Amino acid sequence: MRGHSWAQVTVVGLLAAGAASLTTAALSSPPGTTYQGCVNQKTGILRVLTPGASGSLGSCVTKPGPFKERPISWNKRGPAGPAGPAGPAGPAGPAGPAGPAGPAGPAGEGGAPTLLVGDNTPGSAVLINPQNSAVLAALDVEAGVTYLVQAQSTMTTNGDRAIAYCDINQDDSRQGYGELAAAAPAGLTAGGVVSATAVITGPGHITFECANGGTFGDNAEQITAWPITLTALEVSLND
Repeated sequence: MRGHSWAQVTVVGLLAAGAASLTTAALSSPPGTTYQGCVNQKTGILRVLTPGASGSLGSCVTKPGPFKERPISWNKRGPAGPAGPAGPAGPAGPAGPAGPAGPAGPAGEGGAPTLLVGDNTPGSAVLINPQNSAVLAALDVEAGVTYLVQAQSTMTTNGDRAIAYCDINQDDSRQGYGELAAAAPAGLTAGGVVSATAVITGPGHITFECANGGTFGDNAEQITAWPITLTALEVSLND
C-alpha cells in the first residue's frame, strides 16, 4: 500500500462495493422497484442501500468529512423488450355443459297433399252382365279430411249398343254420378268412357260402382270395364 493514502483505499473500496451492490439490486429487484442510495458529496460515488440493514449499509453517512453522503432514490423503468415467441398450444379443455334450448323456429311449409289410389287402379277388367252392377274399385278416406274423388273407366260391349250408370258412393250413399250411352253401326261394338267426380269428407269407404243398363233388341250385351281409375286427392276448402 505504499504511495496510497488510507482515504484513497477507502474510496476505491466504496466504489467497488457500490457498483457491486447497484448491479445486484438491479438484477434481483422486480420492475418498478424504488431504489434508495447515497451519493458521496466529494467523490460523486453512488452506492445502493440495503433495505432494513443497520449502520451505513442501510443509511447514508451524514457526519461531516470526506465520507459525507446525500440520499437519492429512483425507480425509472427501462424500455420493454421485444415480444417472445408464441408458446405451444395447450391441451383441449373439457366439453362445456349443454346450452339451453333455443326458441321454436317458424312453421314450415305444408307438405304435398295426400293422394289415395283405389285398389283396382288400373287393375284388371271387370265384366258387368245386363241388369247387373259391379264395384270397379274402392278405397278408404281418413276422418276429418276432405278429398276430391275422381273415378273413370273405359267401357266396351259385345254388341252395337251399350248404356252404363256409374256412382261414387261413400258408405253406400251416392256422392257422384256419371253415365255412358253408346251405339255403333251394325256389325261393330259400342264403347266409351264414363267418369264421375265428388267432394267427400272422411271417414268413409269409397266405391266406384257401375250398372249395366240392360239389353237392346234381342242380344244381351255384356260390358267390359278397363282400365279403371279411382283416386282421392286431399284438398283444403276455404271457409
